[in-house]
Amino acid sequence: MMSWDDLRCLACVGRGQTLTSAARTLQTSISTVSRRIERLNNDSSEQIAIKNGNTWTLTNHGKQIAEAAIKFQEQLDKAEADSIYKGKGKLKPRVITLTAPDALISYYLTPVLTDFASREPSIELNIISNPFGKRLGDGSVDMAILLEKPVIGRHIVKKIGTIRDGIFCKTGTTATNWIGLDRSLDELEMMHMGRRFFGKEPDLRISNLSLIKKAVEASGWAGVGMDVLYPKSEGFQSVGGEDTMSETSVWLSYHETRRFDKALQIIRDFMISALKR
Repeated sequence: MMSWDDLRCLACVGRGQTLTSAARTLQTSISTVSRRIERLNNDSSEQIAIKNGNTWTLTNHGKQIAEAAIKFQEQLDKAEADSIYKGKGKLKPRVITLTAPDALISYYLTPVLTDFASREPSIELNIISNPFGKRLGDGSVDMAILLEKPVIGRHIVKKIGTIRDGIFCKTGTTATNWIGLDRSLDELEMMHMGRRFFGKEPDLRISNLSLIKKAVEASGWAGVGMDVLYPKSEGFQSVGGEDTMSETSVWLSYHETRRFDKALQIIRDFMISALKR
């Protein structure tokens, strides 16, 4: 007889999570996750997963069992959310890993994170600075905030706000060199604006918007970024004025099988509220 604790591990792997992220989700150790999957192999009528070094690959039979476990977990999530909504239940403690661009974390989230932690003690929010959202695709995070609309199979994608961005430099500076983002983000409008304005590729690339600001302060060069990072009161100006400003959509994404997860719903609403600041 398969146990639900073992099947929860299989459900995590079935969503594409790594053993590390599955262990974090279930608040256990990697070795325990691995042992539970191995026990499922012994309890099943046929092999569920094949071990490849430190990872497990699901067989076709394993994928069927994992899908059944995922659907059952969805129903449990829905029942929990309904109970909380009616005021009869409370959220179970859990760890949620979120990735977001560093500038969004610094300006929008950091000032309100302590309030969130006090208001939602059952949610341990683990935030990772990551502008690309690649960890969402490999299942190592629960939710991602992105500046480009992600195209990832079986994921819910929702626009949660907009930010103003452009090209900035120190007040009184006539910049001829500019700092852009990593090549992976070349299609962002702020990068297109930089190339149009300067007529060339960036003289320097940094994947972190907060570090670009530090480089702008130290060098006198221009750099791409969010307008909230470059206030006039701190001695910054927009290069090219409104002609080099644009609005960028902010996207939130998580696996579709987590759509009834009350913790993700709470974090989604928190993010929407934070971006309205």
